[in-house]
Amino acid sequence: MDAETATVLRGRTKAALTRTINFIDKNDQTFDKNDIRNKLEKLELTYTEFDKADAALPIESSEMEEFETKYYETKAKLQNILENFSVRTYVYNDNSDVFENVSNMKSSNFKLPKINIERFSGDYKNWPSFKDLYVSLVHDNMCLSNIQKFQYLRGLLLSEPANIIKHIPITETAYNEAWEKLLARYDKKEANHFFHSLKPSWNNLLLTILTLTTYAT
Repeated sequence: MDAETATVLRGRTKAALTRTINFIDKNDQTFDKNDIRNKLEKLELTYTEFDKADAALPIESSEMEEFETKYYETKAKLQNILENFSVRTYVYNDNSDVFENVSNMKSSNFKLPKINIERFSGDYKNWPSFKDLYVSLVHDNMCLSNIQKFQYLRGLLLSEPANIIKHIPITETAYNEAWEKLLARYDKKEANHFFHSLKPSWNNLLLTILTLTTYAT
């Protein structure tokens, strides 16, 4: 694919993604389940075409990082809407003193509240503080669904850690897989760094013992 064709194709896929975002953000609409499924399928094709076009252009002009961020956010919203079709909400009815079962087919279109956690870029020295804050504010938060937690997680990762989980689909069941991958990667690094930091101290201790032993003899 030549550069001119790639540029045109990339522009078209960006426009397609923008149309999908506008579709989701449009107020006062009732979503159709099949329509949402079609949007998800088209979104996957859009990503594939963008990836192909962007790869054909010079790396210094790549727009993949920005596109991926919007893509994952949009995909998560569509999946969240789709899940809402199978979720039943119980609304308390004061008159009958019972819970009334209703189905809400309208998208909530909510935005996750911002949390004060510095984004993690893979530096193992920052992993313990990031993990503790993330677990406290997001992972152990019973008010958040796994999809919402996954949205937070993706938004808080940069560079290497973002690449580790970027191909994992944002679903309820896949969230734990993504989190476990990060734990396996960075908890191990943290432990290795800890033991490595102890090595000079052990070396100094052994040198001291040998010196004392030499003088004693």
